[in-house]
Amino acid sequence: MLALDFSTLPPLNGNGQQPVALLSVYNKTGLIPFAQRLVEEHGYRLLATGGTYKVLKAAGLVVEELSTLTGFEALLKGRVKSLHPRVFAGILAPTPFLEAAEHNVEAMGFLPISLVCVNLYPFEAAANDEAQANDADAMAELIDIGGVSLLRAAAKNYNRVWVASCPSQYEDILAQLDANTPTQHHLGQRQALALKAFKRCSEYDTAITRWFESRMSEEASGLDATSPLALQSPVDTMPETLTLKLKQVETLRYGENPHQPAALYTPHGQALQEVLLHGKPLSFNNWMDLEAAWASLCEFPNETAAVIVKHAQPCGVAVAPTPLEAFTQALDCDPVSVFGGVVAFNEPVEAPVAKLLHSLFLEVIVAPAFSEEALAILSAKKNVRLVTRPWPTGDVLPASRYNGHTLRQLSPHLFLAQAKHHGHTELLLAEHMKIVTKAKPTHAQLQQMAFAWRVVKHVGSNAIVVANGEAPCSPDAPADTLYTVGLCGGRPSRVGAVEIALQQACDKATGSVLASDAFFPAIDSVELAAQHNVSAIIQPGGSIKDEAVIEACNRFGIAMVFTGVREFKH
Repeated sequence: MLALDFSTLPPLNGNGQQPVALLSVYNKTGLIPFAQRLVEEHGYRLLATGGTYKVLKAAGLVVEELSTLTGFEALLKGRVKSLHPRVFAGILAPTPFLEAAEHNVEAMGFLPISLVCVNLYPFEAAANDEAQANDADAMAELIDIGGVSLLRAAAKNYNRVWVASCPSQYEDILAQLDANTPTQHHLGQRQALALKAFKRCSEYDTAITRWFESRMSEEASGLDATSPLALQSPVDTMPETLTLKLKQVETLRYGENPHQPAALYTPHGQALQEVLLHGKPLSFNNWMDLEAAWASLCEFPNETAAVIVKHAQPCGVAVAPTPLEAFTQALDCDPVSVFGGVVAFNEPVEAPVAKLLHSLFLEVIVAPAFSEEALAILSAKKNVRLVTRPWPTGDVLPASRYNGHTLRQLSPHLFLAQAKHHGHTELLLAEHMKIVTKAKPTHAQLQQMAFAWRVVKHVGSNAIVVANGEAPCSPDAPADTLYTVGLCGGRPSRVGAVEIALQQACDKATGSVLASDAFFPAIDSVELAAQHNVSAIIQPGGSIKDEAVIEACNRFGIAMVFTGVREFKH
């Protein structure tokens, strides 16, 4: 065992004993110049742990291992280094106690510490790396215990102790020490640093919590349905608490309107996937529309698709053999509303489609990539924003189709959360979908209905989608192009939404399919569909008027499918 040694302390003077700094950092950025100035300009005695001690010693600084204070070497291969009463008493000792002790250090049994410099193991970075995040043992080793404890202790005693939780704070601390004013004059600065330390600990704990939640959710999804852990899956229950920690990554010019300040945040300051290649920074409304377009696009992970969005509502969606054909069909659905809209592609934008895009006034075009020629064509327009966003390949689904939770703030003190369980919804469809009319849909009609159903879930309720398709050979063959011809959402009346969508479709409604996000409460919508020669309808069913609705379809020769699943979007 090492002996506790206070013999190296200099004689005490009227200002008290020599200040002591404890340094224990994973990120060594700026460490050496910070420690040098603490010693040379401010007379600090340095204590350090493990790797920090070795780096400072190699730099020629006079530094002591923390074990000289605690009297024991690090235990459990470094898992226990700083967790010792002498360390925490030295940090937590309040000023009145030290003054009452009359600076009798040996009688106190610990060494007062006036500055703590700690940063934590990189758990967040590892959690964001799929390979590392799947190694549970390695992740456990990255859960910092001593570092968080040191930060919390120093922050608690901000009346006397400086706490540095990030290398970016070193210069500010040194500047305050340079001021050479009585310690109470720095109370505000120490309090601000304490707040940052507590925030850092909160962020760290949030990342750990999210990793555990994610891991347990993944394990539950692979268990037998009767397993207690499986029963905790988001399919069946909602968590008692939701932990969310966001960091600002971009200040926006303004919010929905110019008088509203706004900013963009990500979990733990995670880097944005989106890259702005050309144009002004994205606005609040641009981001809203971009996300709406991308969510619709993600319904077609294995097809070439194009989506046009205006005011967070799809106004044209199509899948086709090429991006040009897909966009042409999507544009044809509503060539008026595309003005000032956002367009999303799930394949790279090449010159042919770029020429068509260039002829329109668009706010944002987002795609996995732009060819050099396409970028040159589109960059000729000063104000259009060109954004890349990665599109997964292989068996990996786009992020918008993963399971999880969505959160909506209703007021400063009220939030709504719901499970977003795409896989579960697909299972429900497979289980409950059935043909309820005498007329049976053809294979081509079923294909068109599946397309319309994937679009309707992204249209605000009451949502109606009229869609059609083109087969390369015969009408009964599978279509290689599917597209919307009429869309309406956000209407308080379902029959009103049907009327608007069919008016928009006009002659293109003939032979089309119609999707409704919720059941028909009356036969009026079916009658309108029949007047416009709609051939098939897909809807959830579940109305007390279902029998009358089915009978109306039978009377008009319209095929109808019940999904058994509602897709409201409020």
